Amino acid sequence: MSPRKPREIDPEAGAEAEPEAGADAEPDGGPRISPDVGLCSACTFVRRVESRRGSVFYRCERSAEDPRYPKYPPLPVLTCPGFVVMDPAPRP
Repeated sequence: MSPRKPREIDPEAGAEAEPEAGADAEPDGGPRISPDVGLCSACTFVRRVESRRGSVFYRCERSAEDPRYPKYPPLPVLTCPGFVVMDPAPRP
């Protein structure tokens, strides 16, 4: 089986992710960007959906109001004009 080709939502605008990125967290404590999921893994507008069989899907909540965004984008998402990084979890 050949490796999956990364997909882009909009190659001319928006944030970009490096597919090799993805430790537990960024050095500044922000959310990580998973190489398998891309920008969705750190986006404010994502909802992680897990099926009863254990499959995981990433739903773009922007799709509810803007048809330019697919409800379940092909992963990994490497560029997205609507990407907004989620706030890091507060540190104790």
